[in-house]
Amino acid sequence: MKILQFAFLLLLLGSCYSPVVFDEAYPKNEPALDAIPEFVQGIFMCESDSTIVTINDRGVYALNVNYFEESIDKINERETCTLIGNEIYFDEIQDCVPVDYISEDSIKGQFSTIDTLFHLNAENIVKTYKGSVVLSSHVDNKEWIISLLSIDSYNNIFYRAINENSELEELAQITGMEQIGVDRNSEPIYKIKPTKAEFEKIFDREDIFIVCEYLMRVNLEEFPYFVY
Repeated sequence: MKILQFAFLLLLLGSCYSPVVFDEAYPKNEPALDAIPEFVQGIFMCESDSTIVTINDRGVYALNVNYFEESIDKINERETCTLIGNEIYFDEIQDCVPVDYISEDSIKGQFSTIDTLFHLNAENIVKTYKGSVVLSSHVDNKEWIISLLSIDSYNNIFYRAINENSELEELAQITGMEQIGVDRNSEPIYKIKPTKAEFEKIFDREDIFIVCEYLMRVNLEEFPYFVY
């Protein structure tokens, strides 16, 4: 039995790791879009951990702020960064970061990185369904992870996905489930091939496609350093 090791939006939205893959992009027979719809675009803050997420016409991206405080001796021992006066050059971001001296022998600072959570291309397909945006990510041969972006009355977004907290027994009553492998924790991974009617039932079940993250819309002016 093969071992599949993949993750989606989990990335960062780690609680949204999916133990279920689909056989193709969904919904079936619905046209793929050439851009992410405007009604879900914007800058958002994750309710769970305050991570900043932006959604534009091409993808979904997360801003990570990294804080550090370290002795100069340890900095000098690291091969991935170089202290130059009041700045550190990090190989990871290929850029210099300003630092503050806490004392003669220690410094502190911060730098930001942007992670791509979803990027529209041949391997990542966007469709709409019942007022939601459906993100299909190709993870292996004929295997896709499906997630949903749904707008609430406040213009915020529910990110919904099938994860380890989903009612998989209820899912099995709607459509057939084939175990195709295990994840890195030896937990089973299932593949499903729902019909149009079955997908509609799965989509409507909040105990199957559960809310993994609540994305609260924020003003772009509050995050001028986050390119939109």
